[in-house]
Amino acid sequence: MQYFQTFSRQFQKLGVSTVLLSALLMGACTETTTPVEGLFKRLCGQSYEGTVISQDPQDANWRGKALVLGPVDCRVENFFLMPLAVGENKTRTWVLTRIQSGIETKKRPKPFKGRNTEENSGKGELWELRHHHYLSNGMIDPVSDYGGRMLVEAQRITSLNADASETAVTWKLDFPADLLTREIFTANGLQVSNTNVWSLILKPDQSLTYQLRRKGRDFRAEFDLANPLRGNNKF
Repeated sequence: MQYFQTFSRQFQKLGVSTVLLSALLMGACTETTTPVEGLFKRLCGQSYEGTVISQDPQDANWRGKALVLGPVDCRVENFFLMPLAVGENKTRTWVLTRIQSGIETKKRPKPFKGRNTEENSGKGELWELRHHHYLSNGMIDPVSDYGGRMLVEAQRITSLNADASETAVTWKLDFPADLLTREIFTANGLQVSNTNVWSLILKPDQSLTYQLRRKGRDFRAEFDLANPLRGNNKF
């Protein structure tokens, strides 16, 4: 109950109803741990220093500031809150959620039509990445809650389970901008971002790379997972 109240207060600030949050958490807590969840659970309770590694001139402002990801809050199953500080600016949070598991990937619903379905028959799971932003006065930024979803294929899960060394596996999760995101961007005059694809590239216990790309844009920031920051792990 304490965990639910904590997350409820956070998400009510973002306009998410208590009823919707209850359904999300109840669904998440009834599922068993999966490889993807297990990988991100390694980040629990820790903070990590990052740097901008892309060379786009648009990123010059971020390159001159310290990046800190965390402390990563994953006290609720399949639900990861990852605050991002850019210098003194602490208004950003990435939210990674497992929406559904046990999805049949041989016969996919329309959102996945057009991908190769022959090699990926079996079970998969749906993950979602959202970006939450606040204004300096604590109010919700009009450009907030954008992101997308990715169907993680069963074969990738199997290959990880069968690998003798998980640290040898690099996981890349791609989240193309979804309909909600395109509506948010369009309403705020940011149509150029409607083709955004966000990626989380994870080398367990080594690095986590966040990438934003579209035509003419490639932003990347890399966080050092091998050396968690000390004294910066309070929620």
